Amino acid sequence: TVFHLLLICIPALLIWAPWAFRNFNLYGDVIGHSAAGIPVKWPSVFHAFRYTLVDVKASFWSVSGIHNSVRFLPFIGIHITYFAILGFVRALIVRNIAFRDYVNNKGVDFMISMAVAIAFSIALVLQFGFEYGQGQGRFLFPLLIPISLLTAFGISFLGIRTLPRMHIHFTGLFIAYVLCFTVFSFAMFALKIHSPWYAV
Repeated sequence: TVFHLLLICIPALLIWAPWAFRNFNLYGDVIGHSAAGIPVKWPSVFHAFRYTLVDVKASFWSVSGIHNSVRFLPFIGIHITYFAILGFVRALIVRNIAFRDYVNNKGVDFMISMAVAIAFSIALVLQFGFEYGQGQGRFLFPLLIPISLLTAFGISFLGIRTLPRMHIHFTGLFIAYVLCFTVFSFAMFALKIHSPWYAV
């Protein structure tokens, strides 16, 4: 385990080291996020947490525009996430056959590692949101693959068997969701800049 951990971390650190050195010389910290962020003074910790959490969830699923002002039904994706979390809770309590099979096949290590990486990234995004008021869901996009896998696992653990080939229906739902969001965004951009072709 230690060998594989070093095999993963050492190349990543070597790739990142020149940027960390540059950022520290220019900005005084290895990340350099203070160069583009303006600290925000929140009325309370609760207000900061609530605003940042809402912003992260919405901007991860379906917002666009310079200030994330264009939003297309982000609650659809947000509730899909809630259902996935509910599936994991149900699996831990009921321990159905699908969950036991996955755990017995040593897939639980992979699942835990993905969950730890996602939790760590969410903590960083929330911290950035608390500090600068910019808790953007797009910061989680590098983890789309593990997020997608955990979401799929969670939904499968719900034990829904009312529709045959459920994965095909979900794929169709996401394709329709993305296409509608894209068309809606283009329409809103055209409306805001009063493009001539919008009237056509």
